[in-house]
Amino acid sequence: MKTDVKEEITRLVKRVEKHQDDLGLNDSQFVARYKGHLSSYDTWTRTLRPLDWSRLKRADKWLARLRSLVSEIDGGAVVEKFYPELPIVQYALALYQRLQGTTSDRRAAWLIGPTGIGKTAACRYIARQNPKDATYIKVDSTMRDSGLNICIGIAKALGCTYYSHSLGKTFRAITEHLKAHHQTIIVDEAHEGGVSLLKMIKTWIDETPARFLITTWPSAWAKLITGNTESYSEAQQLLGRSIKPVLRAWSHGLRIDDITAYLRADTPLADDAPALATRLHGTVRTLGYRALVDAIEAARDEADQSDSELTSKLIYDLTQEVADVSL
Repeated sequence: MKTDVKEEITRLVKRVEKHQDDLGLNDSQFVARYKGHLSSYDTWTRTLRPLDWSRLKRADKWLARLRSLVSEIDGGAVVEKFYPELPIVQYALALYQRLQGTTSDRRAAWLIGPTGIGKTAACRYIARQNPKDATYIKVDSTMRDSGLNICIGIAKALGCTYYSHSLGKTFRAITEHLKAHHQTIIVDEAHEGGVSLLKMIKTWIDETPARFLITTWPSAWAKLITGNTESYSEAQQLLGRSIKPVLRAWSHGLRIDDITAYLRADTPLADDAPALATRLHGTVRTLGYRALVDAIEAARDEADQSDSELTSKLIYDLTQEVADVSL
């Protein structure tokens, strides 16, 4: 190992040790707080803190992790792990850009898929990348069947006036705001707002320049397009304001391409990724990215403790273990 690398690792470890002392945490508590950087109790107490160079064979990996940890300790922003190259993110970005170019009343776009395919992460990413033009709102169960709660939630997200006891006034305040501020509203988990929310979106498209990127579950989409009550018939008018065709490629969960892209982004197994993704598909398709993330983190921990390489077999085996617990 090069002398300059050893010197930097030594300096970084000393800075981390001081932070632990300042916090007054024992080793178990400290590692629990910074597990994403330090991996495990054994790694911190037996390898990093004592600077056991015989066990620190993969210096480049630990140098990067220690730099990230010290940056966080010294006030740097905590960077959420996110991969814009994932197919679902690329598709969401394409929908967003297509909405920006629409000049007709077709100003709604749909992102459809079950929990775990990355819809929310993609939507939040778009909002972060376009803070002046996009507003993100996560619709939750408190808004279900409550037009007032829906409008208050949207008004708060937009930063406009709302009236806690008046649906009509709050709706009109949002409408006036959208007329004055050209925005794309990203409505995540729209099914929680039910038919009431869909009817509101339709009205805002008719009365303002606003654009809407809407995410929902396949079951909710099916209910919308087949509903035959008066309420659903009115909500279905939103479909006439929607960009066509509406892609449902993720209706049955993650695809092999999605898993391959994540493995390539988050692991050094680029060459093995397609074959591993194929083997993992049956498990990860229904459980979503979280199962894969958990398995990769567990595999990293195991590899770190033995100072060995991360392997396809290790990730596959631990994915099955995660699935056994989840199912």
